[in-house]
Amino acid sequence: MTNFDKLLENNKRFAATDFREHLPEIPFIPNQQVYVLTCIDPRVDPAATLGLRLGDAIVARTVAGRANQSFLDDLAWISYLHEIARRRLVRIGRHPPHRLRVGPDG
Repeated sequence: MTNFDKLLENNKRFAATDFREHLPEIPFIPNQQVYVLTCIDPRVDPAATLGLRLGDAIVARTVAGRANQSFLDDLAWISYLHEIARRRLVRIGRHPPHRLRVGPDG
């Protein structure tokens, strides 16, 4: 069995777990509202060192943990998504069908 085969087997086991229960309701908005920037050094696992679970944080890795342009672009996009999510409108329909609608366009 190759290293890649082992990774595929691990992925199959993971897919069979209850991981979906821990995912954020809205993509790119983690459960703990955390965006971690860390080094690409594989000896450091941000989830283990910070006690994060799947869905708790977005983790970016760069050389030396530097906030390069790519990271800043991603951070700007994710900040925008957070702002949009906070602006959700709630509107209650008055006539058929009676319903609660949530979303930017109501």
